[in-house]
Amino acid sequence: MTVGERIKQKRIELNMSQDELAKKVGYKSRSSIQKIECARRLPLPKVEKMAAALDCTPSFLMGWEEPNPEEHLINAYVKNAQDQEFLALYHQADPVFQQAVLNFLKNAPHDP
Repeated sequence: MTVGERIKQKRIELNMSQDELAKKVGYKSRSSIQKIECARRLPLPKVEKMAAALDCTPSFLMGWEEPNPEEHLINAYVKNAQDQEFLALYHQADPVFQQAVLNFLKNAPHDP
């Protein structure tokens, strides 16, 4: 998977438009994001800003690490600002707490 494909994947997971991502990263228009997603290079000074805007690590964007395969369980619950805050706190928590949260979510009843 290319850097552009990872950026697009994370942007879509977050229900974010190219315009929204462009503004968060400091680009003037969505065309810059579109070019990056179409496998153009990501300027190094933008890697950290892009990762922060997409709630992931620079290492993930660059392809040096894969995301936690169970993270989609958490992301499925992100619907508003309170959920975003929860997700940010989750990422700051220690691994034991994160695993407890994942176990709870796996066993919680889900809407069909």
